[in-house]
Amino acid sequence: QQQNQSAGATEIRILALATLSSFPVISINELSSQLNISYNTANNIINEFIALNILVETSKQKRSKLFKFKPYLDALEFVY
Repeated sequence: QQQNQSAGATEIRILALATLSSFPVISINELSSQLNISYNTANNIINEFIALNILVETSKQKRSKLFKFKPYLDALEFVY
């Protein structure tokens, strides 16, 4: 059972990364909606991605925060 949960958790994070290529600036609500997961799960994934420097918060407001998929956008900026 523990392995199953961790395999599912890994899979959802891979899907979250794939979603970021279509939505390089995203909110917690948008990630939750795109992956059909709870707000809390989306929030946890975003916080993990922030810790890994995958996402950067672009707004400092309390509600409706936006997060930028910085490595992806930096690569696009470098290419173009």
